[in-house]
Amino acid sequence: MNSFTKEMLLNLGLLVFPFIFIISGISDSSPVLYIGIMLLGIICILMAPIYVYYWFNNPKGLWYRKTLAIVYIVVLLACINSYIF
Repeated sequence: MNSFTKEMLLNLGLLVFPFIFIISGISDSSPVLYIGIMLLGIICILMAPIYVYYWFNNPKGLWYRKTLAIVYIVVLLACINSYIF
């Protein structure tokens, strides 16, 4: 396996667990939905600085890591927005 495949599988594996909670809580807005959003936010808080740090230290680095940095930041902002409003 190349590094792209390994990294994408790792990131998908990290996000499957919170999405199970979110999908099961969508139907009736139960606390399970909020737990899934909280777990997703925690994962984004942990992963976004790693990719942003990589982006700033390797400006000509791999494009998919820059994309992952943007995705994690956007998802983190969406999680924060769902708790505020």
